[in-house]
Amino acid sequence: MKFGGICIETDNAPRLAEFYKIVFREEPFVEGSHYGFGSIAVYDPGEVTNGCERPAGKG
Repeated sequence: MKFGGICIETDNAPRLAEFYKIVFREEPFVEGSHYGFGSIAVYDPGEVTNGCERPAGKG
């Protein structure tokens, strides 16, 4: 088994990213609403009911 990382989905990604920025003492890689800290990512998926469904017209 290989650890591939963790992705935390939240509707307040910037706030959670600020928390991890303090904890890890590093700036995240930022791409839109995705904040990457190596093996941990914080993401705001938008109006999604669950990780597998997206509203019509949203990808």
